[in-house]
Amino acid sequence: MRRSARIAAKDSPPDPKPQAESRLKAKPKTTPKRKSVDAAKPATPNKKQHVTLKEEVAPKEKSEEDEVESMDTEEDDSKESETDSVSTSQSEYEDEDEESTTELEENGDESDDEFVKKPEKSGRKSLSSTKNSKAAKKGAKGHFAGLRKFTTPTGPTLHHSVPAKKPAALTKVEPVKSTHPLSEESDEEWDDVTQPSTSAAAMSKDKPTTSAEDLKVTIVSSDQEKLNEKMAREMQLAINREKKLLALQTHDVTLLCNCIHLHFTAKSILSEDACFIAQCRSLIPKGHVDTLSKKMDMLVFKKFLKWFGSAFVVASNEVSIEASKKKRFVERLEVLVGHKCYDTSRDLSSILFGCLVSMEFPARLGKAVAFSSEVNDAKEAKEQPKKKKKLKEYRDYFVEFWHPDEERWIALDPSTLDLDIPFKTAENFSPGFLYALAIDNKMGIRDVSARYADDFLTLGYRRKRTGATYLKETLLMKKFLAHRKRAKAEDMEFHDTLSLRPMPTTLSDFKNHPLYALEKDLLKFEAIYPSDQKPVGKVRGQDVYPRSCVRHLEGELFWLRQGRVVREGEEPYKIVKARPKMNVPKEEREDKPLPLYGHWQTDDFVAPTVQPDEPVPRNEYGNIYVYKSSMVPVGCKHMVEPGITSIAKKLQIDHVQAVVGWDFHGCQNHVILDGIVVHDTDEEILRNAWIQNRREQLKKVEEKAKKRVLGNWRKLINGAIGLDAIRKKFGVTSASKKNNHDPTVSTLDDDNDESQEPQQWPAGNFTLNSVHESREKKL
Repeated sequence: MRRSARIAAKDSPPDPKPQAESRLKAKPKTTPKRKSVDAAKPATPNKKQHVTLKEEVAPKEKSEEDEVESMDTEEDDSKESETDSVSTSQSEYEDEDEESTTELEENGDESDDEFVKKPEKSGRKSLSSTKNSKAAKKGAKGHFAGLRKFTTPTGPTLHHSVPAKKPAALTKVEPVKSTHPLSEESDEEWDDVTQPSTSAAAMSKDKPTTSAEDLKVTIVSSDQEKLNEKMAREMQLAINREKKLLALQTHDVTLLCNCIHLHFTAKSILSEDACFIAQCRSLIPKGHVDTLSKKMDMLVFKKFLKWFGSAFVVASNEVSIEASKKKRFVERLEVLVGHKCYDTSRDLSSILFGCLVSMEFPARLGKAVAFSSEVNDAKEAKEQPKKKKKLKEYRDYFVEFWHPDEERWIALDPSTLDLDIPFKTAENFSPGFLYALAIDNKMGIRDVSARYADDFLTLGYRRKRTGATYLKETLLMKKFLAHRKRAKAEDMEFHDTLSLRPMPTTLSDFKNHPLYALEKDLLKFEAIYPSDQKPVGKVRGQDVYPRSCVRHLEGELFWLRQGRVVREGEEPYKIVKARPKMNVPKEEREDKPLPLYGHWQTDDFVAPTVQPDEPVPRNEYGNIYVYKSSMVPVGCKHMVEPGITSIAKKLQIDHVQAVVGWDFHGCQNHVILDGIVVHDTDEEILRNAWIQNRREQLKKVEEKAKKRVLGNWRKLINGAIGLDAIRKKFGVTSASKKNNHDPTVSTLDDDNDESQEPQQWPAGNFTLNSVHESREKKL
C-alpha cells in the first residue's frame, strides 16, 4: 500500500500553490474531541489496494508515508471503539461500497484519475480518498459512516453540508472533526452531519411497507405498448361486435316469440273443442246480433260496446283464484265469461275478440311489443321518489274489426271502448313500444305499428326498430300470411295516413324515410325513376322525391341470374365503379366502370331451340348457364344425378356442364356446377347406364364390406389360436395367475386355490371347450 502511494506521488506533477504544502505539513491531532462513528472490524490490507493522490499534492515521499501510517493507526483505534448503535447504518451501505470497489479495481488507474479530477470542475481544491482497496473501504466505513448518505453528484467527499429537511428517522449527532491526513480541510473546520437512528421505533418507520418479494417491475418497450394497445382495441371491437350481434338476435327472437304467443292465444279461442265462442254468443243481446248481421251500423255498434262495458266487470278474488287453477287458457276464459268478469287486459281483449267472432265479424286481437334498455331502467329507478306511488297499469292488448263498407280496419280499446282513436289507445301501452302485432280470425298476422305509433316517421323510432326487416320476412311465411286483399288495402291506408303528416325539417330525418328520399342519400345501386320525376318539395336546397320513385339497379350478369336479359340497344341508366378483384394486389387494381340497368330495361330470358343433330350450346367458358329451369334449351334435358358426368364421358355422349350459381370464397367468385345438359334422345340411354353403374357400385361396396368382416374374423381366430398355443407352451403359477388374471380363462376349483400347491397354469388339458364347460357347471 505504501509502495503504491509513493508511485502515485512520483507520477503526479508538483503543485505551484503553497497552500497544499502547508496543509500537508500540518500534523493531525492525535485525539479529537469526539471519536468518529463506528466502523467494521479491522481488516488486513490487500497488496492490490493503493491510494491515488491528487495532482496538487507536492512530492514529499517521507512525510507522505508517515501520514499514511498515522491514518492506518487512527483507523484501527477507531474500529476498536465502535458502538453497537451505529452498526446498523454501516451494513446499509456495505453492498454499495463493495460494488464501487469492484468497479474501481477493474478500471485501474484510469478510473482513479477521473475520480480525482471531478472535484476540480466544481472549483474546490480537495483530495479524495480512493475506494480501490478493501482496507481503505472498511476503514472509511467507520470514519465516514455518517457522511455516506450525502455524497455529491461529482463523487464522494469528506465534508458535506447538512440537508435542508432532515428525515424523521434521523437523529442529529455532535460535530465530528475530520482527522483524515489527506483531507484538504484544516483541522479546525467542523461539520454537522445526521446519522440514522438505531432505535426500534425509527427502524420500524424506515422499513418499507411492501416486501421485495411482493414488488414486481415490468419493463415494456414503446413498440410493445403499441402492440398491446392495438390488441386491446381489436379485442374490444370484437367484444362489441358480439354484443351487438347478441342484441340483434335477442330482438328478433323476442318478435318471433310474440308472434307465436298471439298465434297460440287465437288458436285457443277459436278451437272447436272449446265452447268459449258459444258462451259469448249466448250473452250478446239478440237485437244487436240481428241488426249487425244485416248491415254494419255504427250507432248500433256503439250500443253493443256500451252493453259490453256494463256487462263485464273486474273479477273478485274468489273468481280469480278459481280461474287461475285452470291449466288451459281457454278454460280460464270460460270461467270468467260464466261469471261475466275479467281479470287482466288480456282476458278482456280476448272476450271482446270472441264476441266479435261469434257475430261473424272479421276481427283482430293485437298486442304491443315494448323494448326497454338497461340505461332507461336505471334512470327511471333514480328518478323514482322515496315515497311509494301507485304504479300505472299498462294495457298492451287491443282489438280491431273490419268495416266492410269502408274496407279498413278500425281500432277498438276494450278498456275505454274508444272507437277509431288509435293514438289514444297507444297511450296505455308499455313505455318504449316499437311494434304492434295483430292476428285475425284466419290466423294471419300483420304489423300495424304505423297506425298506433305517433312518432313512426321519426329517425329515432325507426333506428330502434332493428327487427323490422326480419319481422317482414317472418310474416310472409305461410303460417302467418294474412289476407292479401285486406293487407294490400291496409298498406294503401298506411301510406295515405302517413303522407298527411308533416314532412321532416332536417336532412338526417330523410335517411331511410318510408315516404321521402333525397338524391344524396341514394345508395350505389339506387336511382330515381323516371328521370324527369318532379320533386315534391325542398329542404335546405335539397330536392325531396317520393320513396316510391327510388328503384333498384343491377348489372347485366345479375339480371341474367334472375332469368332476365337486357334489351338490345338499351343504354345504362347509371354507371358506377365496379367492385375490385380481391385476388389482385391493391396497387395493381384498375378502376373499371359497371353499367347498371333497371328492371324496366330487361325481358324474360328466351331459351334457344336445339335440334338433335346440333351440338348443345355452350358459352365462352365451355359450360351453360341454368340459373332457372326456363333457361334449359328447348330439345335438351338437365340431368343432376350424381356421377352422371363420368358416365357421359365413357359413352362419349355430347353434354355440357350446367352452372346453377356462384359462390364467393378465397377472395374471388367460383361457379357452382350441378349436373349436365344433354339432348332429349340421349337422356334415356344415360339414365339406364347410370342405374347399371349404380348397381355395380353398390355391389362393390357390399363385397368390400364382406371382405373386411371376414378379415376381422380371421384376425380374431388366428389370435385365439396363437394365445392357446402360448398358454400350452408357457405356464405360470397360481400367484402370477392372480396378478395377471385373464377374464377368458377360469379353473374348476377357484375356491380351493389357496389350499392347493403351486402348479402350472393353465392345465395341460386346457382347451376353449373346457372353459365353456367349467362356466356351465358353475351356473
